[in-house]
Amino acid sequence: MSFFTADRLSINFGGIKAVDGVSFGVDKGEVFTIIGPNGAGKTTIFNLVSRIYEPTGGKLAFDGADITNVAPHRIAALGIARTFQNIELFEHATLLQNLLLARHAHKKSSFFSELLFLPSVQRMELEHREAVEKAIDFLDLQQYRDSFIVNLPYGVRKVTELARALCTDPKLLLLDEPSSGLNVEETEDMAHAGRGAGPSRSHPRLSGRMRVAEVPLPERGPPGPLMIEDADLEVRAPIALSAEDAS
Repeated sequence: MSFFTADRLSINFGGIKAVDGVSFGVDKGEVFTIIGPNGAGKTTIFNLVSRIYEPTGGKLAFDGADITNVAPHRIAALGIARTFQNIELFEHATLLQNLLLARHAHKKSSFFSELLFLPSVQRMELEHREAVEKAIDFLDLQQYRDSFIVNLPYGVRKVTELARALCTDPKLLLLDEPSSGLNVEETEDMAHAGRGAGPSRSHPRLSGRMRVAEVPLPERGPPGPLMIEDADLEVRAPIALSAEDAS
């Protein structure tokens, strides 16, 4: 049985079938790609997996548990993290503060222990800071750590979203069109960061997880083969959605 499984996943918006009976499984350490043109339902699948949307049919299983009815705010704590096609960061907070927010999924202290700032809270605070600083170093964001998101270039914001997702220590990492809107140099940097977060790399906190990536295709013509310029990166892409699937 796969580490993550979607079984006959469906969702309707009024009379429109956005996703209709989609099934797939992802194993540990695997890079899995969902491809299709705009409007095929790729982001909708991500919203279903991260429980932003409620499915009208089908099941979601993760790490041996049924998560079909799990509340959205519990997903990150289970080990599922994602980036968004449209950047979802707190613009009037710093990059560092945005990454620290991701560590909330690992919060174990009580209100009163936080109020008194007990030694256990102090130790946990240091652990969270260390985790965030490792992500900042790994993605080369040191020069932006104290900058407000609203003042950062678009490409840096994209990388910051990836950093925030990694700060949750995910077992399953969902990348929703991570290179959309980036120039060639930024795309190469994002690809390098994505490869570094893969199962074949030895970063102490960024190894051994699986990734699901969404890749857009041209509006016309059937999905073709997916080419990845990285001999060390094995990609399986059995899910090819067409725009008709969302009609």
